[in-house]
Amino acid sequence: VYRNDNNDEYDYDQEIVMENTVGLFHFQDSEFNDDKPALGINLSDDTVILNYTLDFTPDNAESTGSDWNSFEGTTIEMLGKEYYILSASNSTGSESITLLDSANSGIVNSGETVTISTGETSYEVSISFIDDDEVRLTINGETTPSLNEDDTYKLDSGDYVGIKEISFQNFAGGAQQVEFSIGSGKIEFVNGEEVEINGEDV
Repeated sequence: VYRNDNNDEYDYDQEIVMENTVGLFHFQDSEFNDDKPALGINLSDDTVILNYTLDFTPDNAESTGSDWNSFEGTTIEMLGKEYYILSASNSTGSESITLLDSANSGIVNSGETVTISTGETSYEVSISFIDDDEVRLTINGETTPSLNEDDTYKLDSGDYVGIKEISFQNFAGGAQQVEFSIGSGKIEFVNGEEVEINGEDV
């Protein structure tokens, strides 16, 4: 069951279908196992192994249109693992979803430091600069470049920080805060393109 940011719940099915070409064979390969005969699955590059489908049936979790705003900021379980949906767009020709793996979220106000953990790493986060549409964060002493909402940045640790929302009121006592997430990996789905994991095509 998936729950969007309007607290609406939707059932979905997940399915893996193996390709007919995948099977056990007795083979010998000069680049594997010191050229000794082996029993296993021997596939050439770019061979399709399986097809994974996530299907919202019978209801759609998001209405049609150029925005999938109610996806953003929610989590979804895929293949037994939970992912944070950083951004989602249904713009014609550039439909896309960006996920953060094992993401933890936090809110930091200007002038304060917050601590969050992801995996075995703890992060101290503060705001270095903020205005109405961009922010620079200092994370364990590392300062990010200027980031807008839905932007991500790879930290020296290998984890990713994603900007969820920037709140900036330019008057004394006004709110100046950022909602962010830090996750151990970034997965990008763009319609018609190869999946990217941590910036690399898969």
